[in-house]
Amino acid sequence: MHLSGTEARVVLALSGAGIASGLVLLRHQQSRSVKAQASHTYDHLMGTWIRDKQASDSFENAMTVMQINPFLKTAMRQLKGIRLEQTDDAVVLNLLSRFPWFKLQERYPWSGHPVQLRRRDFRRGKASGALSQDADALWIEQVWRDPVGGHGSECAWSPEPGTLYVDSTIQVQGKKAQYRQVYRAQS
Repeated sequence: MHLSGTEARVVLALSGAGIASGLVLLRHQQSRSVKAQASHTYDHLMGTWIRDKQASDSFENAMTVMQINPFLKTAMRQLKGIRLEQTDDAVVLNLLSRFPWFKLQERYPWSGHPVQLRRRDFRRGKASGALSQDADALWIEQVWRDPVGGHGSECAWSPEPGTLYVDSTIQVQGKKAQYRQVYRAQS
């Protein structure tokens, strides 16, 4: 398999973190090009998006696979949406919750360089994440070590104006969960 410079850096960063499953995260990048700068506008994906609970898949199985504790499960069930913002050098993702203490912000450089992030399951340690993009979608790949180490990918894309799909795959200790969250543009 041929790796671009950015993909090779992701593999090295993940391998350097002691994460052997890092190569799995590159499976989608073979069909996407990672740009050094945001040369394509993703305005149609940016903004505040409110989760359409009826149209979305349940993420209960994903929380089980990730071994999320009951307290955090309660908070995650109260997620009301996401906010996506693009700057000249990065995409910023904010989770929006009904609980003011439950906050998560992630910043992914357009360059595709991996960044250290707070784990989404709020366990100790860090996650490593990277952004890639194609003409119509943004991809986030993350990997995290033990406790309860694993990896995940998310693809954000818009099937029509005012609607955002986020397709997610989580794999932890040989168990896998896939789900789609559907969001509507906040009016």
